[in-house]
Amino acid sequence: MNEQADDNCIEIKEAKRITDEDIKKMIQKYANVKLATELQNMERIKREAIIRRVKEVDGVSTRQIARVTGVSQTVISKV
Repeated sequence: MNEQADDNCIEIKEAKRITDEDIKKMIQKYANVKLATELQNMERIKREAIIRRVKEVDGVSTRQIARVTGVSQTVISKV
């Protein structure tokens, strides 16, 4: 009855989240703009490069980027 169990348990990692304000500051820095919503009016190639860079940050979701920038979530997910 005293058998040792070799059960493998799933490790639960805490979700790392970044605030909208931090994302706005990040975009302002990367794009050299005053407002994150100015991303909407940029050339497509420049806008995609900035979005790619922001998406690489751990804890940022496409939905959050869409909310902060006003760019469609579909567009962001395709980048």
